[in-house]
Amino acid sequence: MRIGIQASNMLATHLTGIEYSLTELVRQFARLDSRNEYVLYFNFIRREYAERFESRVQPLLCDRVRASICRVPNVVMNLSGRIGWPIDSSIGRCSSVYYHSFDMRPQWFGAKVLTIHDLMPMTHGEYFPARDVAYFSRNVPKMIHRADALIAVSQYTKDVMVDLLGVPADRVFVARLGIDRRFRRPDPSAVDAVRERFGLGRPYLLSVSTAEPRKNLARLVDALAILHAEGHVDLQLVVAGKSAWGSQALRSRIDAHGLSAHVVLLGYVAEADLPSLYAGAEVFSLPSIAEGFGLPALEAMACGTPVVASSATAMPEVCGDGAVLVDPMDTMALADAIHRIRTDSQLRASLIERGLLRATGYSWETTARNTLAVLEQAGT
Repeated sequence: MRIGIQASNMLATHLTGIEYSLTELVRQFARLDSRNEYVLYFNFIRREYAERFESRVQPLLCDRVRASICRVPNVVMNLSGRIGWPIDSSIGRCSSVYYHSFDMRPQWFGAKVLTIHDLMPMTHGEYFPARDVAYFSRNVPKMIHRADALIAVSQYTKDVMVDLLGVPADRVFVARLGIDRRFRRPDPSAVDAVRERFGLGRPYLLSVSTAEPRKNLARLVDALAILHAEGHVDLQLVVAGKSAWGSQALRSRIDAHGLSAHVVLLGYVAEADLPSLYAGAEVFSLPSIAEGFGLPALEAMACGTPVVASSATAMPEVCGDGAVLVDPMDTMALADAIHRIRTDSQLRASLIERGLLRATGYSWETTARNTLAVLEQAGT
């Protein structure tokens, strides 16, 4: 079988979330599947994209995985998409074509398989720019109903698709995301080196997430202020992740509490540094108001760090009993959970043990096998 993949996200400036998971899937397809042929679709002209292609994609190519590069300016491609310029013109005829996000192209041949990570601009629109909400409301239902098969990254996301858009449940397959094997307890010297490089000499509470409103980081700052008032003055908050719209509100909250000396905004952190950053934290928190999955919580568990996570949306499904779950709107509950982990050694040890066990249930190999099963079924 010949399988096409719309792989443009692999060339994003930084591999976060959707882009990272697509790269891991392609890596696993190349490693696990000896039956099928894959064609990765890209469209770029600029040098920086060519450089990312060479460093990220070229090492994954082999006799069964090749790339097809379309070199049409995006402005022309977007206009032509309205009149049906198909992806087939670049990748040839495939049994199925896989879209890992809402980047579907017109397609003449083969089945269309689409992964849905979340529908949050539709379910939690108040936390997104109006343009994103309008785009999702106008285009996403059409893409979902055009697809021949659908994959959700969590049962929660599947339930939203069924309840909100009326998608038949038997059209949606669940393929949960995985954890890379590099996320494990690193050598203490590696942890010390990362802490020294980032200037993290004090105990720290870590959150790995894009600085946008739905990630609820402002409330995490509020919780830090409560903890300082309760005597945890040694604790600092470290946020690793790129800034997004609304991040200025986070900075304003930090200034309002007078915590600028106690909050470190690292921005995007290289993948190689993340395991040590996780392992060096006293507590990891992902207090998001909404998540389609919540992969950083599992990565922290795999590195042996106790986790406090939101009790909303997909987080209980993903974290299970491996984390303390709190109402993301309850700042006092969030602060209390962090306080208990810092002061109750039995709770801390139990969370670390349960988190490590929980993390073993997620792997990119399993994600790839489940995704491939859908691609093969749709293409026959």
